[in-house]
Amino acid sequence: MITPLKRGHFVFTCHMVLSLIVADWRGTTMQILDSFIPGALGTIVTLHGQHYAENWGFGTYFEAKVARDLADFARRIAPNDLILLATDADGVAASLVLDLNDPVSGARGAHLRWFISADRCRGTGIGRTLRRAVHLML
Repeated sequence: MITPLKRGHFVFTCHMVLSLIVADWRGTTMQILDSFIPGALGTIVTLHGQHYAENWGFGTYFEAKVARDLADFARRIAPNDLILLATDADGVAASLVLDLNDPVSGARGAHLRWFISADRCRGTGIGRTLRRAVHLML
């Protein structure tokens, strides 16, 4: 169970680690948020659409599915779900959602969703850091 104390400690730890990574790599700061901000949903859909089109040949059907599923999640967010957005001066740099109430997964457990980083952040360790932190938190 993700308690508020665990969530707060987790977000603080991610923020500290990612700030060091990004400051070293780009000379900029990274902010870690645990909720969506205006425009984040659209950016997450765009990142998925572009990445999967360029690397796997996916089309608008996939992008529409990402948009629909993300919008459905945004309407039903529960207090124990985990949203992590890494943002920098250019906007959303990475996202990771741990959907603990996914109706499709049911009793099977959490569903890791919308885990992606912007091209400008690939290879920096941002995604790996977010993923490892989730494992430590559970």
